[in-house]
Amino acid sequence: MRGPGLSTDEREDAKEPNEELDEDRSRGLKREYGELEQRYKDLEDTLKWLQAEYENYKKGVQKSVDRAIERGEEKLVYELLPVLDSMEELIKMDLDESLLKGVEAIRKSMLKALSDQGLEPLSRVGKLFDPGIEEAIDVVESDEDGIVIEEIRKGYKFRGKILRHPLVKISKAKNRGDKGD
Repeated sequence: MRGPGLSTDEREDAKEPNEELDEDRSRGLKREYGELEQRYKDLEDTLKWLQAEYENYKKGVQKSVDRAIERGEEKLVYELLPVLDSMEELIKMDLDESLLKGVEAIRKSMLKALSDQGLEPLSRVGKLFDPGIEEAIDVVESDEDGIVIEEIRKGYKFRGKILRHPLVKISKAKNRGDKGD
């Protein structure tokens, strides 16, 4: 029987299964909501972690690219040093005046371009020999000891780092074994 003809007890009995369903459904929805909320937080944390990893990856790649470019530039400059050496040797030779001026102009222009990129000559003549900077290829007796007296091949720094050590002659104090005379 349906409708208004049901007694109060019958109506309450009829409501109980629906209330239980609503209560079960409500608990299920709350549990599902809690699970979805946790899943959202987990995904959000994963996204933040991936974003941080990606930023670190980009920085690492950029550093690698920068280092590769720097090594390439350093290698190019290093490979041009013998060309500068050859020009300096040509300038020391007895050349036709116009040829000499041309070589000097090219050398000066090349040095300017390389200098603008960070190349600096190492001038060590007259200074105390430093094996971390110069490479001694000859020793000459002199009144002083350990002084760079001649540069055989120029040395250079590139962006603050020694690119090529200068080859030098250094002084050695004369043996003073004549004390008894």
